[in-house]
Amino acid sequence: MDESRAVEILLTMKYNTILSVLKESFSDKLDTLTGRVNDFIDPERKKDLFEEIVKGADPKSLNDALAKYNQEEGVIVPNEKPVFIAHGRDTGKLDELTKFLRNFCKFEATVFSENFKPGDNVFSKFEELARESGYAIVLYTGCDKGGLTGDDPADYKQRARQNVVFELGYLVAKLGADKVCILLEAGTEIPSNASGLHYLEYSGDWKMDLLAHMEHTGLYKR
Repeated sequence: MDESRAVEILLTMKYNTILSVLKESFSDKLDTLTGRVNDFIDPERKKDLFEEIVKGADPKSLNDALAKYNQEEGVIVPNEKPVFIAHGRDTGKLDELTKFLRNFCKFEATVFSENFKPGDNVFSKFEELARESGYAIVLYTGCDKGGLTGDDPADYKQRARQNVVFELGYLVAKLGADKVCILLEAGTEIPSNASGLHYLEYSGDWKMDLLAHMEHTGLYKR
């Protein structure tokens, strides 16, 4: 494990958990960590602080510390059912989200386009995959534009693809609102009757915020 990987893992944990992981192998550096709690307010400074703490550390020692904590306490509880990802045409964000869930969280992530085969009925396949999932992330990106009839096209707002809007409604009805998270690209309009659903902006610490919501639903343990 390299230092950047160690920092990424530590950033997903709560403050007290970080101390628990580091207390044995890095006790000489804990004063630095505990004495600068205010640095945790800013995400970039928080990352910088962790980089300072692990800088120069033996990667094997850090790996052993994380492995020991994971064995004793558990960092991630694998979900029994896959996480379904509804998405539009922004393949870059889809790829980033999918890699985060599969490579870091070790979750099984279901992407419709990876499971659809020629000859499949589109809705039947979507229904099947949704039924097998226990949690859904709706990647709400501004791949379309639209407005009211008569509006000046120059005033049209960024909107998600129509299939994404449909899938959002279906997933909320199927899984329950608490098992669906909207990952919203800044500037993208969401339906007014969806404003009460849980959504996160695709910016800043969205990965930490997403893990927090997963933790609330029981998919993730920190």
